[in-house]
Amino acid sequence: MPLQSYVNQREPGADALVWRFLDIPKFRDLMANEELYFRRADRFKMDPNESVPPDDWIRESLGLRKFVLEDEMKLRAEKGSLAQFRECSYLSCWHLFEGEDPEMWKEFCPYGVAAVTRYELSRETLKDLIDPVHIGLARYGYGRGERYNHFTFMYTKGREFQKEREVRILMSCYDPAAGMNRHYDINNIPHERPLKENRLHKWVADGKRRRIEVKPLVTGLVVSPWANSRVFAEVKFWAKARGLECEPVRSGLRGKTLPSLRQLADLKRKRA
Repeated sequence: MPLQSYVNQREPGADALVWRFLDIPKFRDLMANEELYFRRADRFKMDPNESVPPDDWIRESLGLRKFVLEDEMKLRAEKGSLAQFRECSYLSCWHLFEGEDPEMWKEFCPYGVAAVTRYELSRETLKDLIDPVHIGLARYGYGRGERYNHFTFMYTKGREFQKEREVRILMSCYDPAAGMNRHYDINNIPHERPLKENRLHKWVADGKRRRIEVKPLVTGLVVSPWANSRVFAEVKFWAKARGLECEPVRSGLRGKTLPSLRQLADLKRKRA
């Protein structure tokens, strides 16, 4: 299935650097199995509203009135339907590199490694996957007049995630036996999310894997500034085992005045 374009697609330049932050178990998995892992969109814990727009934006887009019972029921039905679309959408999240940020290391792999590639190599890697696949830059925040479209929602996140500068890979895997009204209860009342009693089929996985070749994709490996020498040695081992044409390097933040992970956590609490 060829790589596909989508509505409102935004892409960086072909030579743009793209990083994938990985803790060590995930890094080992990528190196050992040469598979990309895609997580089902409704299983992301950091953002329970992943790919579901804010209430007021939906109201404005669909002409719904706040506190009017009929319209509020329509809002709930719409959110429940959009939440179900996520169940056939699997994501691999990368980072458009513009400079190292200790917050990104802390959030995603404080003792891990970043796999480095170029955007054009990411696109090339995806061309041979068996499912419909899309790639592009995430948007942050819903603006007025945005097109009401599933791909718009899948590629839009809250403004609080803007620092992630996400390059998002979206793979669509549809369940042929799925029902799209699992957010309705026995009394035909809509809810904002699919109901537990209306379960997904057991074959719908939380994640999916797709075979790739690591060597043409990975052009660099950067080890976290907080990682120890054992981690660095293991990353070197895997780079050699896979015949990568790059030598792992330590983060450019290492050796500088770098706050500890606890100090970063304290700073985040003060900002909240």
